[in-house]
Amino acid sequence: MTYADTPGVTAGAERPSDAPGRAAAAGWRLPGAVLAGVAAVVCSLVVLGIDGLVPVTSVAAGCAAVAALGWSTVWAARAVRRLETGAMTGLPNRHVFERALDDLLGRPDRAQGTVLSLLDLDDLKRVDKELGRSATDRVVRACVRTWQERLPAGAGLYDLERGRFALVIPEAASDDAVAAVDRLRSDLPYPGTVTAGIGRYCAGDTLALLTTRAGASLHRAKLAGKNCVDPDAWTQTLGLDIRRGLAEGEFFLHYQPIVRLDTGEVVGCEALLRWAHPVRGPVPPGDFIPVAEVTGTIGDLDRFALTTAVRTLAATAGPSAGMLRLGVNVTGADLRSPGYADGVLGLLESAGLAPERLVLEVTESILGDDQPVAVAALRRLREGGVRIAIDDFGTGYSSLGRIGSLPIDIIKIDRLFVENPESSRGALLAAVVALAQALGVDVVAEGIETRDQARVVLDAGCVGGRGYLLGRPAAFDDVRGLASAASCPGEGQASAGSGTGRPGPSTSR
Repeated sequence: MTYADTPGVTAGAERPSDAPGRAAAAGWRLPGAVLAGVAAVVCSLVVLGIDGLVPVTSVAAGCAAVAALGWSTVWAARAVRRLETGAMTGLPNRHVFERALDDLLGRPDRAQGTVLSLLDLDDLKRVDKELGRSATDRVVRACVRTWQERLPAGAGLYDLERGRFALVIPEAASDDAVAAVDRLRSDLPYPGTVTAGIGRYCAGDTLALLTTRAGASLHRAKLAGKNCVDPDAWTQTLGLDIRRGLAEGEFFLHYQPIVRLDTGEVVGCEALLRWAHPVRGPVPPGDFIPVAEVTGTIGDLDRFALTTAVRTLAATAGPSAGMLRLGVNVTGADLRSPGYADGVLGLLESAGLAPERLVLEVTESILGDDQPVAVAALRRLREGGVRIAIDDFGTGYSSLGRIGSLPIDIIKIDRLFVENPESSRGALLAAVVALAQALGVDVVAEGIETRDQARVVLDAGCVGGRGYLLGRPAAFDDVRGLASAASCPGEGQASAGSGTGRPGPSTSR
């Protein structure tokens, strides 16, 4: 931010003359209210007169003297400059920062995506002792010049106090902001380190909330050993974005069909969570699901997915929907929540959806010996008619001897056993299918992306399949349309809903 950008000052004028008693040919034009306010603040300041320094001891006398000299705009511009810039760096100071940020936050349409970073020059007192204060000041000014050359487009840099600076980046993706701040920290003419914290705007933020969040991030970075950007900045900012995104309707569901490989019939679908971030664009589940688990928002996402999926399926009428079953992921934390099973059964009842049309998918780890509460919740759900599936089977450490005693209806074989079925994994695939048949449970193979994979999986005795060859994730109406049009790839037909483009890994959410 340059002096010409200072609020209330009109750019385009030359700097006023310093000659005693002379008015500038072109000065800054300030509103009368601003000039009066400046005069009130600086009642004891001095002005430059014909004969040198003339003390001003009252607002009235100051205004009269200024008017008599004929260069009020010059005096006011100098006063504003002193009040609104850091004496050492010339950057806009804390007052300007707070006013500008408060104004930005008061306009949510502009504030969306704003990132605030606080940067600290570490060990400034030690550097003062080694170099001397004057030399340190010169070094700090050199750092500021370097920063100004590296600022992201549209960003503003502010001098909050000696050694601490604020950087405001508008409309920034979280990872881009972290990278931008990291660039500012590198290769500086400062014989110490720089530590930074980051706070991201969330809907409803005030100046105090956002600066507190950035300050907490800076504190975490210092605890981590200084000389870094807060290592949790990405997690913290994305976690806050998840909460905001849920509140503002940025999350939605896509559905991927589950197909009978022997007939091509679409018998169900799996609900997959998607996020359309207003700044970052589509955020992959592999990015936001781990963050949600760390920040405690995974339960909110799961409830959103379950409620949305159940209501969508319940609202679907007509023969095209048939008896489609709907798979939804559930976490151990959900199952351990008091009353979770009854809450799910109540949701089904209120939506008017038969319980047997819902499939809750859990991982092997949830079914361990140390998870009695989760297993009890699954038993309660199964007794109520809900079907239970073990997701990504074969990647966990569940005991084969325990599988038969668990409340499960479906085993979903992980894509690792499907990617190269002609290798030794093919024998494991056949073994898992045989185990499922012995237990009397259904089997679904995941990650089917080629015709050869579909054929080998079917030959192994696995009837159900999900993957890009059989259908890509899409809106529910599109999947419902496949229910009457799908055909089996093994019979030489085009895959149901295979679409175009490079196949990629599907996601469990």
